[in-house]
Amino acid sequence: MRNALAIARKELGIYFSTPWAYVVFTAMLGISSFFFVNLLATFKEVQGLARVYGWARLPPEYGQFKNLTDGIVVQLWDVIGVVTLFVAPFLSMRLFAEEKRNRTFELLMTAPVRPWEIVLGKYLGGVGVIWATLGLTIIFPLTLSIFGSSESGTALEWSTVALGFGGLLLWGATCLGVGMFVSALTESQML
Repeated sequence: MRNALAIARKELGIYFSTPWAYVVFTAMLGISSFFFVNLLATFKEVQGLARVYGWARLPPEYGQFKNLTDGIVVQLWDVIGVVTLFVAPFLSMRLFAEEKRNRTFELLMTAPVRPWEIVLGKYLGGVGVIWATLGLTIIFPLTLSIFGSSESGTALEWSTVALGFGGLLLWGATCLGVGMFVSALTESQML
């Protein structure tokens, strides 16, 4: 297990010593921010319509905009889940393909580590980066919690937020695992 953690540390060092991780962080936050602001504007618009006409006279699909958790956070996670589907290959494509392309895979296989430790170490390094990427998106529920207001006390249902965020982290780990599998099949990072 110590070897797997050493490989994970090496992978994390490679990610954070190159601009690649920072480009992915910026892209994830930029796309998420765009959708967050749009969802916030839609929420505000529907709340205004509800004040004027009442919830009973609005279409049933507007019912999700009765609270901040369902109206913004849950919908934002749908978007972040789709974005993660496209971000994970960018983070996982270099895990094995770069080793093969640079002809260092044979050297890695002759090192005194077991193959499962190599796979686990590379996976843990990739999961660390994808979780850091997704961890940046927790700023949106925190912003709603700080600036949101509610007559019932809390602006968000934090149990729903925590459960959804945990699911998002597991989704990111799954997407990274699939990307790592594809990376192990080819030398080309672009494939």
